[in-house]
Amino acid sequence: MKRRFSAAFLLGMIFGLGGEALLLSKAAVSRFSGNQRENFHVLFFMPQNSPTQTLSKAQQSIMEIPGTYSATLISQEKALSILKKEDPELAQNLSFLPANPLEPAVEATLSRRGLLSFSSWMSEASSKEKWTDTRYQPEDIKSILRLELYSRFLNVSLTALLCLASLVVILGILLPLMTLSKHSPHKMMELLSLSVKTMGIAGIGIGLGGFFSVSFASPLARSVSWWAWPSLAAQGIFLVSAAAACAILCVW
Repeated sequence: MKRRFSAAFLLGMIFGLGGEALLLSKAAVSRFSGNQRENFHVLFFMPQNSPTQTLSKAQQSIMEIPGTYSATLISQEKALSILKKEDPELAQNLSFLPANPLEPAVEATLSRRGLLSFSSWMSEASSKEKWTDTRYQPEDIKSILRLELYSRFLNVSLTALLCLASLVVILGILLPLMTLSKHSPHKMMELLSLSVKTMGIAGIGIGLGGFFSVSFASPLARSVSWWAWPSLAAQGIFLVSAAAACAILCVW
């Protein structure tokens, strides 16, 4: 009996450490990826003194491309206003010129669909108008695509663990219960009682292992702005399914 409880506790700690680490990684990667997507912009510059109608048409043409989340028109005056906030010294130097030398632009933000097919989106956008220049950060789009890959890998890993735990519970409880309930109901009740106790011990181990994972992650959570904690629902599902799987493995 003690060996079963000890095994369930140790197995629970292993599950808690590993599972909570995956949940923490998934939440953090999702938040960081979302921040990267929100801060990624593509600027399409137009010739100086372009008519308002031409600028509006260029804005609309970008907005019509599938995968575009928003397209904002930045006039010469607005561009100068932004420059005053970002680089006051340069903006002051430009004020001595007889005319505003900045070009109007269309600032585009992309949806997740547009980011995942960025090359084709960029090709279509480039062909819409005769832009004088196009600017974006190539390293940012590479980072977004890598984060998307990591997020999918973590999703697959967590889904696989949940499916495995569910399979263990189904095969380890339902099938034996169908047999024992007919031939040995007393033994069935004993096994159920033992399983519940073992599940509780495993749950304690999982909680302790998860606490260690959270403790290791706490310094990072305090030092970065994009950190996110897993939801209570996700942690609860993981705790119950992992505890049930540990109990089955140690009892049945």
